Amino acid sequence: MTPKELMARYLREVIVYGEVELPNGDHLAFSPEAWLDCIKWVYTRVDGPPAQKLDVDNKTVFNFDPINMTAVKEVESGKEEEE
Repeated sequence: MTPKELMARYLREVIVYGEVELPNGDHLAFSPEAWLDCIKWVYTRVDGPPAQKLDVDNKTVFNFDPINMTAVKEVESGKEEEE
């Protein structure tokens, strides 16, 4: 098994079970926060975050970032404000 295949196997186990068994037999359990971080990391590597723009009034555009769960508002002045 190549190192990339091994890493993919470990990531799959972490995402599905929240823990991974290492080659030496040790179990590595992930906290809910670490588990969610792994899911976010894999999500950004597989497809990347989807582009989601919402044009509210032809002057303001909201860009939603699904990874960080934030919306960034772009206004005419070019400045960005976090909602």
